[in-house]
Amino acid sequence: MKRVRAFVASCLWAAGAAGAADLRVLEMSVAWADHWKQAAPEPGEDDVHTLNWSVSEGVGLQATVLRRATLLRSGSDTFYENLKRKWLASFGPEASVAWVEVGDTRWYACRRPGLEKKASVFQLVTVFRGHAYSVLFFAAPEVQSLPVEAMDLLRHIRFGSREPTWVETHAFPVHPDPARLSELFQEEAARIGKQGMLMGYGVEPRANQLSWFFDGFYWGETENKSGAGDQNTAGNQAVKGNKPIKLPFASQGKLTLEQAATLGREVNAHLDVQSGDAPVSAQVRIYDVCADKTAFAQALARLQQGDISLLHQQAQDRQQGCPLPAQGVQVKFEAKPGEVRHLAVNLAPSVALYADEARIHAQIVEARLEKREAAYQPGDSVLPHTGMVMVYQPKIEHTEEAPMRIEKQALPGHHDTRTTHTE
Repeated sequence: MKRVRAFVASCLWAAGAAGAADLRVLEMSVAWADHWKQAAPEPGEDDVHTLNWSVSEGVGLQATVLRRATLLRSGSDTFYENLKRKWLASFGPEASVAWVEVGDTRWYACRRPGLEKKASVFQLVTVFRGHAYSVLFFAAPEVQSLPVEAMDLLRHIRFGSREPTWVETHAFPVHPDPARLSELFQEEAARIGKQGMLMGYGVEPRANQLSWFFDGFYWGETENKSGAGDQNTAGNQAVKGNKPIKLPFASQGKLTLEQAATLGREVNAHLDVQSGDAPVSAQVRIYDVCADKTAFAQALARLQQGDISLLHQQAQDRQQGCPLPAQGVQVKFEAKPGEVRHLAVNLAPSVALYADEARIHAQIVEARLEKREAAYQPGDSVLPHTGMVMVYQPKIEHTEEAPMRIEKQALPGHHDTRTTHTE
């Protein structure tokens, strides 16, 4: 295989001089899913990164990523023409040349037999900002089209010096349906019971803010004229012989999640407890979801009704073809009555952006209030079931546009291979 790699390098050198690169090849980086395993370099072969497919014993597939990118001495159009002539001159009629599109990246591809026809070799080249990048796949000799496992790896390749960008695509309030919400308010009133009465309440979940108020009174008592009896205590039933009095309570506040167009290095939230008898707790979660496109659309449709349960299920059910999940984050914070607390959740950027074509990969930012663990506080039956969710999906950075022409030979049998005629 060393001779094959040496030839590949010579094909790229034909169009310009190559520049040195480390693990990251200039502006190209690969974030592969866990079913690709990186192999240790063989002695004297430090010019490539080698990855082996490890999921199925029935799939023999190896990928190599050249550590050196070629600096173009001419335009990309001329470079591709020279590359095509080099391929056809070297491999003759056994070479199939075509354009292959994966996501928003366009690769110029050549399929040919390997040395002694013991393998099928697929070489893919693309140009980005004046440099040519190359990836090769080695499969069984009977394989005539680019394997789906190879497509999986190509979808995990990104270009550009910037960190991955997650763009907000949806924002929803989370809340029970009207019938369930009515039940929760009734439960809220029942929890106070004979100890008092819930007089007014309101919960308004919006896409980036949850506001609430609860007010009413508890029955308290005056001191027994004979000196017997305990000190007045809100929530205690009146002691026989004491005069009952109404002790009002009020709980009001808002939880805000800053709405950002892109998911940066931190997420900001604010908890404003305007009134109440005890601190209020909230949590912010950032987690990864990768799901079938149809199933993800169903989860979004449920979210439009305030129901987040299906999205939670998809976050737990990881599917093959999905990138490695980003490290989840969950942070809790609280504010006392009359206090405003600010929270900044630091995020490590995720590099595994893209799932395969049948799936959606998203980052979810969720904020909600928590039920207090100590004594009951107004709103404990309702508020933990409400919150807000923001959905972020990857922004794809385009590679350089390249003219696409119908080729005389094409990579057969693969539905993602597209050739388009341009005048």
